[in-house]
Amino acid sequence: MNKQAVIKLIRLVIADMTLSDNIIVEEDTPLIGISSQFDSMDLVMMTAMVEQELEGQGHDISIMSDKAFSLKNSPFRTVGTLAEYIESEINA
Repeated sequence: MNKQAVIKLIRLVIADMTLSDNIIVEEDTPLIGISSQFDSMDLVMMTAMVEQELEGQGHDISIMSDKAFSLKNSPFRTVGTLAEYIESEINA
């Protein structure tokens, strides 16, 4: 699975969470911080839903892992950085 496919999956999960297709989710959309549209519970829910979707596709990874939280640059900064992290975990 490549980065663009992961971004598409994240977009679909966010649309399901918000029950709206009107939210614009781009690669540089912030997931954490002041400019984020999401709170911490949204992030946890979104990552759990992404993990569930990935598991359904045969990819058993944990996004909210010690590894993810110990990285110097958080993979949770933007949709793109999260997609890169997920892609690297799938391809590891």
